[in-house]
Amino acid sequence: MANSTGYGPRKEFGSRWNRLCFDGDEKNYELWETKFLAHLRLLSLKSTILSEPPNDDGVEEDAEKNEDAYAELIQLLDDKSLSLVMRDAADDGRKALKILREHYGGKGKPRVISLYTELTSLQKAVNESVTDYVIRAETAITALRNAEETLSDGLLIAMVLMGLPDSFKLFSIHITQSDETITFTEFKTKLRSYESTEKFSAACSEDDSVMKVKARDGWNMKLSCFNCGQKGHKAVECISTTSEHREQRQWCHFCKSSTHRDDNCKWRRRDNVKQVMDEEDHTFAFKVGQVDAVLASGVREKGRYNWRHNQVLKSLAEALESKRNTINSLPLRTTNSIPALTFIPEGEKRPNYRPIRPETGQLATARDWKMLADLGQQLNFPPEIAVTTLRPDLVLWSPSLKSVYIIELTVPWESSTEEAYERKKLRYTDLAADAQQRGWRAKIYPVEVGCRGFVASSTTRLLKDLGICGQALRQTIRAVSEAAERSSHWIWIKRKDPCWA
Repeated sequence: MANSTGYGPRKEFGSRWNRLCFDGDEKNYELWETKFLAHLRLLSLKSTILSEPPNDDGVEEDAEKNEDAYAELIQLLDDKSLSLVMRDAADDGRKALKILREHYGGKGKPRVISLYTELTSLQKAVNESVTDYVIRAETAITALRNAEETLSDGLLIAMVLMGLPDSFKLFSIHITQSDETITFTEFKTKLRSYESTEKFSAACSEDDSVMKVKARDGWNMKLSCFNCGQKGHKAVECISTTSEHREQRQWCHFCKSSTHRDDNCKWRRRDNVKQVMDEEDHTFAFKVGQVDAVLASGVREKGRYNWRHNQVLKSLAEALESKRNTINSLPLRTTNSIPALTFIPEGEKRPNYRPIRPETGQLATARDWKMLADLGQQLNFPPEIAVTTLRPDLVLWSPSLKSVYIIELTVPWESSTEEAYERKKLRYTDLAADAQQRGWRAKIYPVEVGCRGFVASSTTRLLKDLGICGQALRQTIRAVSEAAERSSHWIWIKRKDPCWA
């Protein structure tokens, strides 16, 4: 191998000169031009190649620098790029750079379409980091903006969210449902922060589980069985059949008890019931003694859960209907009205009566509230608000205020209330958007009442926002709680009746 003479650029892999060379790929042109202009900046030639030629003194000096810039440029180009500039822009660095920009970053319609296609079809790979994924998106975005295409931050955020996997579902829901308007730069920061938080949580949980398993394994290895003499378990857990006493002894491996066997373990059946019920939209609340007797009812179970849902909805609808009638019967309160002053004559006592409190809440601003409930007959969403096939449980609206409240009730297992809230809110997001386009102020209220009577905070928030407070609030919460608990108990009593649904 010949020794280096010391003349010309060094071609070793990883050298500075090798990193400045352009490989002819149009996707890498933007990065290469940035590095090339930085290289010219070190040679004091950047201002020459980017500015127009002067018309006064200094023309000869500018022409010499322009030729030097051309000489530096052609040394860093591949053969294809060199053939583009060597004939039309000989010794002219400005013109050569302009030709390269038009070729690799042109504004032609086919290239713009291909860039839009690339942007809309972005998908984050399994082992790809968020930083690499965002860089790929920004490359297409920058190319489109260089082609004088207008891209809003909201559109860019939507494109990036479409390519995220299911593990970022909670982050996508938070961004789309948030009322805060964020820029694309703020979105990138939040996305990276979410990825870092998830990685840290996963690492901590993995470390904890590994430590627990190791600790448990180490403790078992120190034990010796007095029955079979082997290490790794106790005598009460020994499954050896060498003795007659071992065959007659009762032992449960699920709850570690010697009072019964595995087949009769109530904890095992309870876990199986909860696992099956969590897969349903409306789950059963009680600890069932026989799994097969409850789960074999098939489609009939769904009708029973709908009946329980309607019983809770009926209690909630009665409270809202009573409040609506009370509000509509009152005179409309004006902001300019001055309360009357009552003077007490000298020597007389103040009359013993309670002043009437003015109505509060979102219903107090109008007197033409209407309400529909999905009970008895199929609910048809008001066509003057929006045209849809969705059937929310309750719809409360005021034509004068152009306000509508979409209320959806769920009676889930208590541990699934948060998941039910997000699922129902996402379901009616498009409906609320259609109503807002027609000039209505729409608000979605997903409410949850647990199948064992637990009233979630979303239900309390709805009642308070609509002006139900004090004793009326406590009575409504007690009514919906008792309706859920009573219905679940009735389902349990009738679990073996095939004619009841």
